[in-house]
Amino acid sequence: MKQNQQLPLSTLMVLSLAISPFLLTILLLKTWEKYLLELGKFSEEIFRAEQLPLLSFSDHSSLTQTASDKQLN
Repeated sequence: MKQNQQLPLSTLMVLSLAISPFLLTILLLKTWEKYLLELGKFSEEIFRAEQLPLLSFSDHSSLTQTASDKQLN
């Protein structure tokens, strides 16, 4: 004969209450991971060279000439 060994209801309740925070933490971490990956992709798109404006810099020699001209005046 096989005996039916069932846990009492109080033990099942304690186990379910103890496991719930772990399951919620796993779900939270998975959601957080997706959020951080999307944020990383977004920031990568911002810093791509194609999307940054081109800045036109004057020639370095003309800048030094302008500075020396100001000192003479």
